[in-house]
Amino acid sequence: MSQLEETLRTIIDERIAAHLASLPQPKTEPVDNDTAKQIAQYELIAHKPYLNKKEIALYLGCSERSVEEWAARQENLLPVGYAGSDMRAKRENLDKWVEREAQRKRLKLAS
Repeated sequence: MSQLEETLRTIIDERIAAHLASLPQPKTEPVDNDTAKQIAQYELIAHKPYLNKKEIALYLGCSERSVEEWAARQENLLPVGYAGSDMRAKRENLDKWVEREAQRKRLKLAS
């Protein structure tokens, strides 16, 4: 891992920790630390206009391998671009793709 990646990871971890610390404490049973981290990641992704491959997989609830396969297929191609060798996608385009994919699957079942 390059020094830039390590620095970015440290900054992200610090922001997540600061965000978790600022969240109000629930009055019911608390969530464990892993769940709290996952919630913080979802909140960060929800406000980012562009997502990388790992974030796309988290956003769509699938594996990174599925993201790669959907981006390479012929029918209803996943709308991604590349920044160098890194996959990127606009979150609003992913939402539109999910709608088209659901419609495609409904039509496939109806026929």
